[in-house]
Amino acid sequence: MEEKKRYCSNCGVELTQEAIFCMHCGARDAFLDVKVEEERHSKRNLTLIITLIFLILSMGLNAYFFTQINTLETWRLGIRGEINIRFGWGTDCQMFVTPDDPLVRNTVYSITGRWGAEVGVNERWEDYKKLYDWVRNNIESNYDSPLPIIPNIGGALSWVSEFWRFPNETINDGCGDCEDMALLLASMILCYTDESYACWVIEWTASSAHMAVALPVSGEKLAILDPAGNFYTRTFLGSLTSKDTSTAIEEWFQHWSEYPDIYVSMIFSNTIYKTFSDTEEFLLWSNTQYSEVSFKN
Repeated sequence: MEEKKRYCSNCGVELTQEAIFCMHCGARDAFLDVKVEEERHSKRNLTLIITLIFLILSMGLNAYFFTQINTLETWRLGIRGEINIRFGWGTDCQMFVTPDDPLVRNTVYSITGRWGAEVGVNERWEDYKKLYDWVRNNIESNYDSPLPIIPNIGGALSWVSEFWRFPNETINDGCGDCEDMALLLASMILCYTDESYACWVIEWTASSAHMAVALPVSGEKLAILDPAGNFYTRTFLGSLTSKDTSTAIEEWFQHWSEYPDIYVSMIFSNTIYKTFSDTEEFLLWSNTQYSEVSFKN
């Protein structure tokens, strides 16, 4: 195709296609300046478009990775929460007292054949002992395997030999350690009485820790049921009974005499959580907790 002829914009002389300046008058070709400017403008537009595309892609990638990081962190925190709750730290322990659990309820009725509201005081205490005996005879004592403490990002992983079971898990597994047995028995007693009477999980602490069940009784008395320790507050003839709180605690401590300097450090249920710095603090507090609870003559 024949190229279009070019002429000098100053003197009108015909120019060659390669000319930048007019050979006749020396003027610079104005058409070439326009063409150069158009090329520069085109390059600027292309650079701007590429920059905008890069920014859009960067924003999209940043949003994607941010979403992915948030998703992963949410997942990590969820896993961490599911694991950490098994340590029973703080008020998390209350979640493990489950009197409304269907398996707990069915198990209680299969043992007693009745509910606490249907019987008198003495029959009710006989049923407490039946529940205690069932846990003693059907839940094998074992020790927890190490469980990892999930750290924050960049933190060090550590392990603790602790794993709290929910009562229905303890029934299904047929085994558990002291807190698992205490949680199960407390849940069963609260289920049996429809939570009409107070029932606590009680803990002593020293170089180690141990849990049992405590029944606060009117007249500032207490009964301890410790299935993992094969102990309960009893009469001379071996019947479950209650004694004044300090005596009940002292007898329980004597049963664990190989652990010196133990003290009551905590009580809890699904509705209460209380910690103590020593046994005396517990005794002073417990004297205010005996209204409208069961009693045994």
